[in-house]
Amino acid sequence: MNELKINEETSVTFQANEIVINNYEALQEKVRAASDKFANLVVSEETIKEAKKSRAELNKLKTAIDDKRKAVKKAYTENVRIFENQMNALKDEIIPVIDSIDSKTKELDDIQRQEKADKVQTLINEMAPNYEIDSRTIEIEKSWLNKSTTMKKIAEELKDGMLARQARATQLANDAQAITKYAESKGVEPYGWIEQLKQGQDVPYLLSAIDNAVAQKQQAERVEQAKVQEEATHQKQVGTNIVDTNSGEVVSRKVMLELTVTDTTAKLLGSFLKKNKIAFRKVN
Repeated sequence: MNELKINEETSVTFQANEIVINNYEALQEKVRAASDKFANLVVSEETIKEAKKSRAELNKLKTAIDDKRKAVKKAYTENVRIFENQMNALKDEIIPVIDSIDSKTKELDDIQRQEKADKVQTLINEMAPNYEIDSRTIEIEKSWLNKSTTMKKIAEELKDGMLARQARATQLANDAQAITKYAESKGVEPYGWIEQLKQGQDVPYLLSAIDNAVAQKQQAERVEQAKVQEEATHQKQVGTNIVDTNSGEVVSRKVMLELTVTDTTAKLLGSFLKKNKIAFRKVN
């Protein structure tokens, strides 16, 4: 007998699953002898009756062996089935209670985490203005809501993070100022380069890129100027028009416009005309 304790009052007693076949060796010898005897049996018209008789004897022995196997297995299986049903019934009574406790524990944990999240957000709102940071841009880390994480530790991590952000913002402002100044000195609009800076491009790369852009623009202007000069060799003025002497096509003409604009609009219009190499003059 074996005994397994469930608790101080209850235990399970069982006997090891030992099944003994009495005189197994004799039965085994009988089966082998029959197998050897009939393994090479030649069936003919003269021996067919004997063969059928032998088959019937072997089949009877096989059936007896299998029937006893099934009977013993059924007896043992039935005991295990009854035992499992009893134990599972007890287990099924406990599971809903455990689930209920888990649900209530999680509910309380969620409440406590939300309360702590509110405290952390209040701390963020208090600290952020001191570092010129918008508190709405700071996300609460999941680890901060753990019971083991103290508010002191959270404050220290917030301080370190805000100092790092403040330093990056200062560096970005200084770099943006340098890029703007350099771009304007080259006659280049700085906006696009500043956007690249914000996306992580370093200053040396952007300064080199500005130089390359200026060089490409100058090269394009030289090509365009050469083209204009070449075209001028076969153009002449006829009245107020410029005519291509090869094709007879009017390539430009003088148009008189009278515009009433503000000073700001006049500057923008002048920039547009210059950019597109359109000749103009101010009348009054």
